[in-house]
This record gives sequence, C-alpha cells and structure tokens, in this order.
Amino acid sequence: MLNDRDIMNVRGVAKLLMLGEETVRCMAREGRIPAFKIGRAWRFNRNALHEWAQEQRKSQSKKSVLIIDDEERDLELVGLAVEKAGFRAVAASSGAKALEIMRQDLPDVVLLDLKMSGMDGPTVLREVRKIYGFIPAILITGYPDSGLVAQALEHGPVTLLSKPVGFKRLLSAIRMATNGGAVTPASTEGR
Repeated sequence: MLNDRDIMNVRGVAKLLMLGEETVRCMAREGRIPAFKIGRAWRFNRNALHEWAQEQRKSQSKKSVLIIDDEERDLELVGLAVEKAGFRAVAASSGAKALEIMRQDLPDVVLLDLKMSGMDGPTVLREVRKIYGFIPAILITGYPDSGLVAQALEHGPVTLLSKPVGFKRLLSAIRMATNGGAVTPASTEGR
C-alpha cells in the first residue's frame, strides 16, 4: 500500500530530475516515464521513479548505435546483435525517422543502409553531417560499386561494409567506430 510519501507530483519530479514541469508532463503522456493519473493530475510512485532513473543511467552509459534501414527484418536482427554485444541499439526505419530520433538522442555511431526508399543513405548522411557535425558512420550496402557510395563519400569519412556482412565484422566495425579508430572495409569477411 502506498502512502503520501511514496507519491510525487509533477513539480517534485521536475525538481528531482532537473527538468521543466511541462517536459515531465510530456514524458508522462508519451509513456516515457512511469506515471499514473489521479483525476487530471499526473502522479509518480517514488520507488518506480528511482528504478526508472537507474535504468536510464545504465542505458545511457552504454554506447548507442542508431541503425537506419528500411528493411524491418534487418533492423530487428542487427538490433539484437548490437544489444547482445553490449551496445544500446536504436532503430529507425527511414531517414526522416532517424533525423527525428537524433534530435532527442544523439548516437555514438550511425549504422546506415545506403539504398532505402524515400531518403537514401547519402542524403541522410549529408543531413547528419550538416546538423550534427561528425558522428562516426558505417555504411552497409549490397551495391558497393554504385553511385550512392560515391555520393556518401562526399560527406566525409565513413566505414563501408558490403552486404552480406557477418555480425563479427559488423560488431568489430562498431567497436572501432565508437573507440575513435579506423576500420578497413572487408567485403567478403563474415560471409
């Protein structure tokens, strides 16, 4: 049974998390923070909030990989491999969605498919570089000799991996990118 000391209001949570009250309300509405409503007012269980905050700190301490691919199956498989290797995977099924995600959560490395419907890989990379500057980028393509690769290279250094790429090779490239190292492409490794 909860008592009054276990329940917090928006003002208390905002002060605790050093956020604006409207930000806390927005997070509660979107389900990004454990909350419940009593009447029209948001309330927060102190213990649930502390557990949530600990999880947030743990996940933020992991290096994050933004995976951008319009193939849902590839997003899922790569995301699982990235998480299993100890990284935090964030998935975007389009370039537009990736840019939206980056406004709130800047990744440590971008893993980008070159050929996608809508906004293609070089266009996404151009926007990322224009808005956020240099973020390590790993480009994956089944068309290593295409004009898309040349377009992508116009936007700065990247690591290029040819499909199919083995998970060992992919994870090695991610580790090198998150540690500031260079990776030499090896299109046949990991097949």
